Amino acid sequence: MKKKKSLALLGSICVVLVLAALPLMSACAKPAPKGEPIVLKSVAFWSAGHLTNYGFDLFRERVKELSGGELVIEFTGGPEAIPMFEQAEALGSGIVDVLYTPGSIYASRVPEARGLAFATITPAEQRKTGFYDFLLEAHKAHNMYYLGVASWIKGFYPWLVNPIEKPEELAGLRFPADPGMGPVWKVYGLNYIDMEDAEIWSALDRGLLDGIFNPLGSTLDKSWYEVLKYRVEPALFPASLPAISMNLDTWNGLPPHLQQLLKDMMGPLEDEIYAYSRNHEEEIDQKLMAAGIKSIHFSPADTERYIKMATESGWSLMVEKLGPERVAQMRALLVLK
Repeated sequence: MKKKKSLALLGSICVVLVLAALPLMSACAKPAPKGEPIVLKSVAFWSAGHLTNYGFDLFRERVKELSGGELVIEFTGGPEAIPMFEQAEALGSGIVDVLYTPGSIYASRVPEARGLAFATITPAEQRKTGFYDFLLEAHKAHNMYYLGVASWIKGFYPWLVNPIEKPEELAGLRFPADPGMGPVWKVYGLNYIDMEDAEIWSALDRGLLDGIFNPLGSTLDKSWYEVLKYRVEPALFPASLPAISMNLDTWNGLPPHLQQLLKDMMGPLEDEIYAYSRNHEEEIDQKLMAAGIKSIHFSPADTERYIKMATESGWSLMVEKLGPERVAQMRALLVLK
């Protein structure tokens, strides 16, 4: 009898607990109240106001505009919010919803993303060849949804304090360590020194560094051109493309019409940003040259070897991570047919 009373009491308690929990369960299951926007948190490799953030800023503006304010991508900051090499992990784990950064920065998480640095075809051409779809599937395996690219850069240069005459003279020069593209430039025999970006200007000025490998934008934005005098031509890996990705769970949780909106807008937006970026890079280039930067041109044979060394170094890194068959598949998708 006591056992039956105990069971009845236990059953009553369970019913009460379930009824009490229903409002909470209902609140969790319901989408945002009608009229309230879906707000996603984003982070970027660059801080607010950086020249290279133009495409990402435009992306966020366009999303809000085209969705009628239903979807808002809030910018929480750059590396001051989350260290740059931890941002992809933060995206994959859902700490943030959207990330804008070069593929080489999160290649340790998605090795295929480094291929963006070697993509010499336009974003529109990448979609035609199937390279976009290839990267999308690669990102999904790491709980990320690859949306596309939001910038184009002319490429990377070694910026130097003193002139050199051939590629071999790069060996032993002191450059700040670069976990992103540094493994590629290692082929030149550089001597890497660990330091923060904020320390580079002073280190160059005091003779503690001999140069830096960098695109145009950061060289101007961080005023490094003030303590640098030369750069080696031509730019390596033009069309190195910073990418926008979303947490896969966040993507799956969006209403279908917003998913479709993002898919539909990315291709035209990439074309718009690509055209702007090409002109913008030329403007930055002109400012740097007007500031007194001098170009170094190797002999034709040395230039060919200089470019080949970087290209082979980059793809060799990919083979180490992905194997020759996977890399061959990637390279085939980066050629127009």
